[in-house]
Amino acid sequence: MRDAEFNEVDLIGANIEDQLDMSGSKFNDFLNMNGLQVGNGLFMRDGAEFISEVDLIGANIEDQLDMSGS
Repeated sequence: MRDAEFNEVDLIGANIEDQLDMSGSKFNDFLNMNGLQVGNGLFMRDGAEFISEVDLIGANIEDQLDMSGS
């Protein structure tokens, strides 16, 4: 999902065993990650843009959450 542009994204309850990298991406609508499970880091950095709401309620990020530069 790196360096891409999205409208509404639904990742409710998704289970990502490694890392999820959204760096440099643009999200034009609601980003729902309620209950998301990530085993090795969630990266939302390097100019990533979030125009609307981001929901991380109940998310479990095993390693790191990095939103620097967003």
